Amino acid sequence: MFRMVKRHASRALSAALITSLCAALVGCSHEPSEQAPAAAEKVREERVLAFGESTRRTTTDPATGTQVEWEIAVEAPQRISGTEAANNIRSPEPQRYSAFYCYPVTLTPVRVGTAPSQPTVPVPELTLVTAQESVVRDADGAPVTTTRRANSVPAAPGSAHQPSGDAKVALRSAAEAYCDIGSGAPTGYTPDLEEGRAYTTVLASWERRVDPGEPATGVALEDANVRWEAR
Repeated sequence: MFRMVKRHASRALSAALITSLCAALVGCSHEPSEQAPAAAEKVREERVLAFGESTRRTTTDPATGTQVEWEIAVEAPQRISGTEAANNIRSPEPQRYSAFYCYPVTLTPVRVGTAPSQPTVPVPELTLVTAQESVVRDADGAPVTTTRRANSVPAAPGSAHQPSGDAKVALRSAAEAYCDIGSGAPTGYTPDLEEGRAYTTVLASWERRVDPGEPATGVALEDANVRWEAR
């Protein structure tokens, strides 16, 4: 009986992960997606970091003004095959993708503000992007870099199962499950944030076998004009 319960639980987890990924990939059809690519966004005066370098960002709870200063680092992507991803989640679904590119992310709160109401501050938001030089040039004649949002596996906390033994992190994401990387991103709930603790998570980009879509070439820090890429 216990084996049957365990088997049903495993099937339920696999189904949940497949549903999360399919929602991000515009359905589970085996045909290439016909969705139009995202519009290009011009990026000016952008700070480009090499993988492994870090930057700092402060986020604020709008209700109380409580702030948390974060140190953020993104590592070079690790490529895994669709078969490896399938083995990580115990489901054959990822095998129809040729590869997944896993970008490890570290979020470290270096200064945590306090308030009697114990607020939750926003966690820095990172996005997978593909960057290209445009034919458009700026006033100095230099090419203007444009970025597009890239293919991505759901990275929202809770799109996979809860990591065992740690109630101070958010629910595990589907990207973490596919890549088998990460202890879970922090929730932003200030009483649970530990100054100096490195919280690890991952962003994952996919590549189809037939129509590859737009695999990521880098990671952007939202609303900060900061991007990590190979240099």
